[in-house]
Amino acid sequence: MKKIYFWFFIGILSFLILSTLFLSPNKIGLYGDEATYLMQAQSLAYDFDLRYTETDLRRLFMDGWQTGPQGLFLVRNDRGELFYAKPYLYAAAAAPLVRIFESKGFFVFNSLILVSLLFISFLYLAQKLEGTSALAVAFLYYLFSTAYFFVFAIYTDLFIALIFLLALFFWRYDFSRSLAEMRKEEANVKKSPMRRGAPRRMKIGLFSRETFSRAIGLKIGSKMRDFSLSFLAFLSQGGNYLVASIFFGLSIYQKPPLAAFAGLMLLEMLFRRKLKATFVCSFLLVTALFLTSSVNFYQTGRWSPYSGDRMYVRSGQDLALTEENLQQEELQGVRTGVSIEGIAGQIAGNPLGWGSSPRILLPNLYYFLLGRQTGLLIYTFPAFLFLLLLGYKGNWKKSMLIGGGILAYVFFYLLYTPNNYYGGATSFGNRYLLQILPAFLFLASEFPPRRFLYSFGILTALVGSLSLGPYLLSPQGVIYDHSRIILKRPFAYLPVELTQLDNLYNDYPQARVRTAEGLDLFQTDEDSFLWEEEGAWIKGRSRGDFIVRAESPLNSLRLKIGNGPMANQVTVQLDTIKYSDRFEPHEVKVINFDLSRLRKEAIMVGYHYRLSVSSREGFVPLLDLTGSQDTRYLGVFLFFPQGDYPQEEY
Repeated sequence: MKKIYFWFFIGILSFLILSTLFLSPNKIGLYGDEATYLMQAQSLAYDFDLRYTETDLRRLFMDGWQTGPQGLFLVRNDRGELFYAKPYLYAAAAAPLVRIFESKGFFVFNSLILVSLLFISFLYLAQKLEGTSALAVAFLYYLFSTAYFFVFAIYTDLFIALIFLLALFFWRYDFSRSLAEMRKEEANVKKSPMRRGAPRRMKIGLFSRETFSRAIGLKIGSKMRDFSLSFLAFLSQGGNYLVASIFFGLSIYQKPPLAAFAGLMLLEMLFRRKLKATFVCSFLLVTALFLTSSVNFYQTGRWSPYSGDRMYVRSGQDLALTEENLQQEELQGVRTGVSIEGIAGQIAGNPLGWGSSPRILLPNLYYFLLGRQTGLLIYTFPAFLFLLLLGYKGNWKKSMLIGGGILAYVFFYLLYTPNNYYGGATSFGNRYLLQILPAFLFLASEFPPRRFLYSFGILTALVGSLSLGPYLLSPQGVIYDHSRIILKRPFAYLPVELTQLDNLYNDYPQARVRTAEGLDLFQTDEDSFLWEEEGAWIKGRSRGDFIVRAESPLNSLRLKIGNGPMANQVTVQLDTIKYSDRFEPHEVKVINFDLSRLRKEAIMVGYHYRLSVSSREGFVPLLDLTGSQDTRYLGVFLFFPQGDYPQEEY
């Protein structure tokens, strides 16, 4: 490995670690998964167990958090003890750093994970591309995706992506090629020893001479080089499948749907008639899964952290954790433990009914690609470019297994949890897709000429700069304020995921309201101010967009619009029906839209209508109204359709 590459990775790691160590995390509130993983890691670091006690809560306050955990996942065993109801591998791996750096230890750990993802991806790509090109592709791949942002949050997704990447790497990497290159290098050195000052030919490989002799030292490097030759020989003779099986077992414990990729690897071995190796790999996979799950069984009496008397603590202020603040919650899409019973129960417990999933598959596929919160093309555009390389030059056999695994994983969530296929309200982008982001790198068995690299770099930088670029300098703010960000441009130009509305607005309830007539109104851009008691102001010289959701098809809809202190041209559009009229100063009009001709199909839990209200003029109350201190630039006011208004038919 060239020395410049080595220092590149050291530089990236140093930048991330220093950034996280001097970061001042928002310690006002801690929610959901983050609360659970942080307290779980602290319990492992200090108490060496997974049991929740009052000491854990006291430790959280000592770390500087101003409020207790909100939305803590706990499970009760047969003895009445409480344990953290999340897979523990992420917390266990981060526990030493949490012991040293407290909550910042997770950010340091995530930095190590991201650099590891970048390094391993570089090693794989370096077998197919020239070294500098491989490094550039890997760097852009992770920079212009959501991976970088999740360094600054306590979520397990990057960790899952890493152990999953290790499984794929040992499965798909050509170790025999690396072994041949290393042996050739050794032979060349023996025939013609390097003279001092003579130019060196650098190799790009998993274990090169340069890596050990320069970075570690000649004596130690020589011993490690000998070990590397033996290990590479083991991997090139089929040992890679054994190692991959272990990492697949760990991956499945953390995220059960990843079993699709492990199953495809075992099927590949069966088709190659490696029956004995298939049995051994299956045994190693099950053993890894069994050993990790046995820790849960030892402490809670259940194999899976997703099973049993699972609790959702909505408030951590009560130190006693009484039954009043421990509320049972039906968790959707995650109770997929080791037992078949858990999986069957989840499918049967789909709140929408299993038959409803196929009906909304096409809308969800559309949102999966282009949605403003979950769109693959927006948050992971480099992965889309690799998707285009599937089967390049007709090499379908080498790519179809990875492609099949991606399809199985994605469709599992689209069909299984169609109302939350992306990871829930606290997700910036699609967290479930982030977990398998490395898989897209393996779709390209070969690469096009150098023109592809130029196109890849230009397109990735262009799309990434437009969508994620403005937020690269404030990644933590994006993670914790994503609900507001999707109302901003360019996200506001993208379609709203109508199938995910309740999740999307869960963390930003100010942007939604329920009217007296039972309608739900959702703001979909920042051209209107937040809801007030009587309605919402549209900004001056702007068009505010909304989604109106009804439980049943509407035959008509009344909207009340109030103008400001100057004449104004107001345009209101409801789906395809458009109304435009001149409003005199302070004039109020009620518009009745006849919707009987519109044909609407229910999406998820209701019927949706797109509403826009435009104001050609605007005013500042501080300057244009007597006695007002309001400095906002206002257009027209959208009232809630309450009470009996004089109607203007339209």
